[in-house]
Amino acid sequence: MQALAAVTEDVCKVLRFDPPIYRRRMDFYVNDAEFSSRASAECPELATGC
Repeated sequence: MQALAAVTEDVCKVLRFDPPIYRRRMDFYVNDAEFSSRASAECPELATGC
């Protein structure tokens, strides 16, 4: 995923438009422990929104 973000960012830079995905953003989603749906899958109260 990091390589895909790097390639996308570099290609977009050459084409002179803002990339939809950045290295920093992908790094956040890959490494952030809080960004997970595991808790909602384990707790039915969180899944229903109650």
